[in-house]
Amino acid sequence: MALLMERGNASVEELSQRFSISKMTVHRDLDELEASGQLRKVRGGASVQSSAMFQADFRYRQKMAASEKARIAAAAAEFIEPGMTLMIDDSSTAANLAAHLPQRLPLTVISNNLSVISELAGMAGIELMALGGQYSRKFNGFSGY
Repeated sequence: MALLMERGNASVEELSQRFSISKMTVHRDLDELEASGQLRKVRGGASVQSSAMFQADFRYRQKMAASEKARIAAAAAEFIEPGMTLMIDDSSTAANLAAHLPQRLPLTVISNNLSVISELAGMAGIELMALGGQYSRKFNGFSGY
């Protein structure tokens, strides 16, 4: 998965050589990973890039367009005023918002995003409400239940 997270895709040939396993083993392993929603099989390999039918892993999405996401978060933070209540979802763009919140205290923050929860936990001036549910490593958040 590390190769896929770095580049977004990998061929069966590359995976076979990298792990010294047969191409059929790669195909079987990719089938299992696809069935669990961790990647998308494509002709000749696999991808973790988002598509109309596949949501990419949070770790991969977080790296994609990182500077643009940081600028979006900085611009969004300009609208936050002390005393507000914010709901921050489990998106990789919204995760960048947490870094700007200490300059806007006091705040109430409600989130299911583990990155946001971890960054804000215990911070003076932040009333943090974590939404429960089952944790998904793929989405780095909690949902359901």
